[in-house]
Order: sequence, then C-alpha cells, then structure tokens
Amino acid sequence: MKKFFSKKMLAAWIIAFLVGLYSTFVALCLWNWFAVPILHLPRLSFLQLWGLMLLASALMRGNFQTSSGTETGKWTTLCTAIEMCIPDDKQQTWKEHWQMEPVQAVMDSIEAILGTFATNTLVLILGFILYAATL
Repeated sequence: MKKFFSKKMLAAWIIAFLVGLYSTFVALCLWNWFAVPILHLPRLSFLQLWGLMLLASALMRGNFQTSSGTETGKWTTLCTAIEMCIPDDKQQTWKEHWQMEPVQAVMDSIEAILGTFATNTLVLILGFILYAATL
C-alpha cells in the first residue's frame, strides 16, 4: 500500500507543481495585460511573480509556520490506536476500507488539480479576449 500511495501521490505532486507554474503564467499574463498599464505598476518577471504567489499561498493557508514533522508521527499513532480498538472479526473490513483511502486521496487531488487547470485556462481565455478588445 505504501508503494502505491507514494508513487501516485508523487505523480499528483508533480502535476500540481506544473499546474502551479501554469497558474503563475496565467497571472503573469493578466498582470502584464491589465495591472501594468492601468495601475502603472512595473512589469514582473515569471520568477518574481512565482515568488509572490508562493508567499501569498503560504500566508493564506497558514503554512508560514515552521513544522517539526511530528504530524506524520501523530497520524501513525492515531491509526495504530484505532486498529487496536477494532475487534478481530472487523479487522478485515477495516483493512479493506483503509486500502481504498489512498485511492480516494489521489482521486481528490487529481480532481482539484484538473479543476484548477480548467479554471486557469478559462481565466486566460477571458483575459485575452478583454485585452484584445482594449487594443
């Protein structure tokens, strides 16, 4: 189960990273099309805007705090405690349910990533139409 979970989640993280870069590209286009001429702000490079987006994301999600890595240990302890409380006749059902959890987590991640990609593409298209109309 760990091998399945780690490979699928690694793929989801890579795809999420690429979608994040695409989101930065969309934001950069919108910035240069609208913020620069209307607000008289400087043009930003891709890396500058990516850094700003990472900062905003960290602040909005509360990820700016340092993490000691104990969350994984707490999760493992909790799962072990739960497994110890389950009667022997229900252990098989628990194991079957638990094997589906990584699949659901991966599917949820992929759905969120594809939703973000589709939304960004729609925003880019609409932004380009508005930009082209103002030329």
